Formats: sequence, C-alpha cells, structure tokens
Amino acid sequence: MAYIIPLDQPLSETQAKLIAQVGSMKNLTDLSFFKKFKFKKEDEMSMFDYLLKVLRSMGIDPQILVAAFLNEFFRTEKMVALILNASAQLCTAAKKNLDTNSTFVMPTGDLDEAQKKELTKINYDFLNSGIIKSSLVTIVEAFRIKMIQEMMVLIFGKPKSSAAAYGNEGLVRDENRLNELMDEAVCGGDAIFSVSSPMNNNYGELEYNRIQKLEQIKNGNLTFQITCQGVKISLPDNPMYLFSTAPPGFQGGVPVSPQEAMTNVFNYVGGQIQKGTSGTNSQSNAITGSKSFAQKFLETLISSITCLLMPLFNGIPGGAQGMGPEATLLLEEGLLNYLFPGSVTTDPFTGKRVGEFVPFTSCEITQGLNKANMTTAQKKKVCLATILCNLTLNIAIGFILAYVIEEVKKMIKNFIAQRAQAKTLRKKTKIKNKLQFSTIGKQQKKVSRSTRQVAMMKVVMPVLKSSENVISVPTFNNT
Repeated sequence: MAYIIPLDQPLSETQAKLIAQVGSMKNLTDLSFFKKFKFKKEDEMSMFDYLLKVLRSMGIDPQILVAAFLNEFFRTEKMVALILNASAQLCTAAKKNLDTNSTFVMPTGDLDEAQKKELTKINYDFLNSGIIKSSLVTIVEAFRIKMIQEMMVLIFGKPKSSAAAYGNEGLVRDENRLNELMDEAVCGGDAIFSVSSPMNNNYGELEYNRIQKLEQIKNGNLTFQITCQGVKISLPDNPMYLFSTAPPGFQGGVPVSPQEAMTNVFNYVGGQIQKGTSGTNSQSNAITGSKSFAQKFLETLISSITCLLMPLFNGIPGGAQGMGPEATLLLEEGLLNYLFPGSVTTDPFTGKRVGEFVPFTSCEITQGLNKANMTTAQKKKVCLATILCNLTLNIAIGFILAYVIEEVKKMIKNFIAQRAQAKTLRKKTKIKNKLQFSTIGKQQKKVSRSTRQVAMMKVVMPVLKSSENVISVPTFNNT
C-alpha cells in the first residue's frame, strides 16, 4: 500500500502509466455486467501481497527473496543511493536546484512532470558527485549495524536490562533515542504505512491496542509471535552478542557485518521456535518461523524507515567520532541542513531537532493530522517521510519483481526451446518417414510387379504346357 498521507509528489512514468491502467480497469468494473466482480474492501490485495502470491504459485518460497533483499539493502552503496535519491526528490518538491551551474530554468508556477524529472536528476547528480557522497559513505558504513539494532527495539520492545537497552553496550545510543523508538513502535508501523492489505480496525480498537503495546514496551515484555506455531519470542537478556563475535553471556568481541547480524538474529528466532515446538517437525518449524520473521523484519524496515534514518537527516550534535572532518560535520549538522542551510535547529526546551522539513513523528501524524485538509507547512513536514517510505517499498517490490521477471523469462526460454525441439523432432520424423515411405514405395512397386508377373505366369504356363503335350496327328483318307 502507498503512504497514507497524500503529497504533491511526482509520479514516475511507470507509476503514472500503471495508475492510468488501473483507472481503466476500474471504469470497466463500473459497468453493470461487471458488478459481480467487484471486491469488498477486506478482499483487496496490495502489490506486495500479490507478488508473494505469484511467487508461491510459481513454486518459489518468497521468504528466501525477502532475506536476499535485506542483505542487498544494507549494503553501503545501496543505502547511500537511497538517501541521495530521497534528498534529490525532497529538493525537487521544494523547487530547489542544488546545482547553480546548471541551465535549468525554474518556472514561476508548478513544475510539470518533465521538469520534475529533470530537476530531480540534476539534484541527484550534484549530490552523487560532490563531497556529500563520500561523507555519506563513511557515515552509512558505521550506521548500518545501528539501524538493525534499533529495529530489534521496534520489533521486540525495550530489553529488560537498561544496560542492554542503551549506552555503550546497548542497542541504542541513549535513553532519548530509546523513547523515540518506543513511540514509533506504538504509533507507527501499520497505522502509518502498510505493505499489505489494510485491516478493518476501528479507531477505538487501535487506541486500545496502542495502550496495551506501550505497557509491554516499557516493561520489556513485548514478544514477537509466530502465529502459525503459537510460539512467542522475546529478546535475549543480552542481545548485543547477536552483533559481535563474542559468544552469549560475554562482552567485547569484534562487530560483525549487517548481513552476519541479520543471520544471527534469524538463527536466534529459529532456535527459539525450535525450542517452543516439539515432535518430529521441530526443525522444519524453526525454518518456517525464521522465514516468517524475515518478512516481519522487512515490513518493519519499510514502515519505520523514516524513524531509522532521521539521525542522518536531522543530525546528532556531538554524536560523531573519528569519521573525518567532513563526515563529522555532516552527521552533527544533519543532511537537511546541507540541503536547506539553517533549516534545522535544536529546541532549547525539549532538546529535539526541529525545522520546516523535519518530519512529524508517527504519533504526531496519527493524532494531529487531517490528511484530507493539510496546510503547506504540514505537507513539508510529511514530504520526506512519504518519499522515504515509497522509495524503500519500490526498491523492495522492484527487487522481487526483477526476480519474478527473470524466472518468467527462463520459463519462456524453456517453453520456446521445448517448442523448437518439438518442431525439429517433428521435422526430423517427417523427413525420416518420407525417406522410409519412398524406399518402401520402390520396394512395393517391385513386389507388385513381381506379383503381377507371377500371376501372369500362372495363367500362361498351363497354356504353354498343354500346347507342348498335344501331338498333332495327320489324318489320311483311306479312300
């Protein structure tokens, strides 16, 4: 599903074409003889769910692709490209040209689609070629593993031990960041952005669930449940061992890569499921549960990507260490201050970073926004969130769709090859039969001729034999 807050965000050519096609399909279904094909709201399916269904129908386990995408997403170059693309689109939405040497002429009115596309490319190329990219590479390289650690809080809640929750040996850097993540876990997620079909929950049910979830998060009792197995899983007492080479119960060790960290987390979940199940299928249950957790991990990444990346955009004053002067300045000031100088400051009372393009928190969106009647100032504060969520979702769908297309191409190639092979075989058989029939025909002619000759001989021979045996006796007249 798309981000629920509407924005003046440019559509790509593919998206515009798809919307036009869907519009045409909707017009068709409005005809009287198509009434029986209309779907109820609860029966509608998102693009993400539809792709998973297609994969399963092709005999492909979608969870394998989900894990592959996560490994690909947390590569430094992929994350840097995502951040630069989002920054370029944000500048385009604000009608800002970062490259003053370009020949682009900014119109006085709104940008049309071609102008939006051109300006976004100019902004992206400028960011991608300058010092901003090299600084981002340094920052993201160290930031990736922290994102995964923070996702553990979004999924499982606060660790039971404060030392494991925040600080030098904790999942997050400080208590303020922990509170931000707990608010996101309560207010964000499916309430703001959903990759799957929406659930029919009324507002009262949502508020009750949020209150219950908040209590669990604060007490460190939030559990991730594998629904099909009935197994509840919570974080270990010291979850930091999942992100280093140190064995469970020990501190220190060397930090592992994001891919190794995700593997450790998935293995931990699989092991907990195996312990919680019994019987001969415990190993298969562990595998199934671990793969289900991979999908949960992906959905959390997409729905909370704004919260996870906000430290890069808003800045962390005094939070950079040993990254070089350019990267240190960028991380402390934030990317938004680079794009819009002086737009982000620190509130002296709350200590939070504020500014016209600093996104609303999930709680602010769900409690204080009317999406049908937003002001210009409100649109600015949800613009970056919308861009980040949609970009991440598009990358995920694009990754899965590329695999589906590749598999379909293989199926088509195999089908064409099989048809060509069958055609060659038929042609070969036809030629063989033709030669065979030609040879048989000549032989049959000879046999037929011989048969006719034998038949004629059978008729002639008796006549010849009778003429040879008869002696002609002359007769004399005795008279």
